Amino acid sequence: MRKLKYSNKFKKETNAFAELINMFVTKMNKEYATNMNKLIEMIARGENLDVKRLKDKYLAQFKAHQDDMNQGDNVESITEENTNDVNDINDDVYLDKITINNIDYWYENKDNGKIYCNNVLVGIYKNNDFLINNTE
Repeated sequence: MRKLKYSNKFKKETNAFAELINMFVTKMNKEYATNMNKLIEMIARGENLDVKRLKDKYLAQFKAHQDDMNQGDNVESITEENTNDVNDINDDVYLDKITINNIDYWYENKDNGKIYCNNVLVGIYKNNDFLINNTE
């Protein structure tokens, strides 16, 4: 079976676009790091603090975070751990979005799935029904 006529071209264009995005992200990260250095130096001078100590303390954390981001694929997904707060994200549980009465809810699309609104557990998804304010 023959490949589609434009599949190779599509793949090349997609790869070129991904490289372009990565280039801009790298440049933005460098610019951000430069701005952070300048800001820390200004704060240190204004408050009579040790510049080296501030950079060691705060830029080391920033550098570690940047290294973590560069090792991943920079795509974040909405995930949640078994807590009442969506901000504690660790497991790979994907949430779906639904709007009921002009209110946005995020829910686990499974039986007895949790329903969240504004990062707070507000109900459960049971038997294809949204039971809001019923967390059992």
